[in-house]
Amino acid sequence: MAWLDAVKGAIFNPDPNAPAEQAPTTTVKAGNISPGIPMTMSSPVNPEFVAAIRKAVFGRNTALTQLMAAADKLVSIIPDASTRLKAAYATVADGRTVKQIADAVDVHLSDVDGEEQKFQRAIEGKAQTEVAPLEQRSHLASQAIEAAQQQITQANARIVELTTQIGQQQQEQIQSAQAAQAKKQELELMANNFKLAANAVRSELQSNKTVILTALG
Repeated sequence: MAWLDAVKGAIFNPDPNAPAEQAPTTTVKAGNISPGIPMTMSSPVNPEFVAAIRKAVFGRNTALTQLMAAADKLVSIIPDASTRLKAAYATVADGRTVKQIADAVDVHLSDVDGEEQKFQRAIEGKAQTEVAPLEQRSHLASQAIEAAQQQITQANARIVELTTQIGQQQQEQIQSAQAAQAKKQELELMANNFKLAANAVRSELQSNKTVILTALG
């Protein structure tokens, strides 16, 4: 990952101003040095991180790094790690005590802590610049979804309301149309009956007219 390389490049740089440890003049016996114990972890270890931390931590010139460098030169000559370490110590001890070398280990352990803290700060910075905006976008999207869901709920409620109104109006339409048709037929029947009555009266008058003209003419 590009950002990971950038982070590693930014934090895993040894301090060029860090003072190199000066060799003391006290003597020591090589037999007191114990070879390193291999590190075991339950979860997989990122080899790039290990290499970057080692580069930063072991960049400091100490009794430990001098001893390790000397031991590395003897790998092809002395296969046994313990014997190789003793031989290296005899070569580069230069008056250092076992305690001084052990103390140098503590210095490097402190450097590891420092590198971890720097990396953690870098990760926190990445979280602010890269994670936080994404979380904000996720939050805004969540709000938009909630608002849309509320609108859908309101729209569904309105649909139910309008559907009910449509059903009521359809029933009113049918009933009113039927009532109008019935009333129309009623009025037409009344009109016909009235016309029949008018014709009857008209016939009566015509008959009276005829009688009057006949009888009185």
